Amino acid sequence: MNYEDVKDKLTNDYPSDGTAYLLFDGDPENPRFEVVLLNGIEDMYELIGCELVEYAPVRFGGEWLYAICDEEGTLHDPVPPWTIIGRSGDDLVGKVVGRVLLTMPPDDEGNDVSMTKEAALAVLECVVRSQEDGRYYLLEE
Repeated sequence: MNYEDVKDKLTNDYPSDGTAYLLFDGDPENPRFEVVLLNGIEDMYELIGCELVEYAPVRFGGEWLYAICDEEGTLHDPVPPWTIIGRSGDDLVGKVVGRVLLTMPPDDEGNDVSMTKEAALAVLECVVRSQEDGRYYLLEE
């Protein structure tokens, strides 16, 4: 994943129609950090690779967002690698496994709100690459 290429695409090719989600997959062989437009919950299931989703609050770049992830992710065998790493005091702890979609907090009716370009760029600043396994992670504030 080339940081400058991703940043350029987010800056210049951000969609203006539909509800935009930020797709993140830290796979070292095929990392994905891109904006996607979805046509419903079935698209979510397919992109994440699951049958039941969970909305987990996360904080990146001063923004509260929601990570939409596999509710049963840690029940798979083998368990997918951690994607979002959080902090507990001075320790780092895993929060979300597998592929994840990020979105803004829902509106007053509970509908998903399109990911803003500014929030997507703030999340990009939180991507780190492990020297040990080559995976990419999102490091939460």
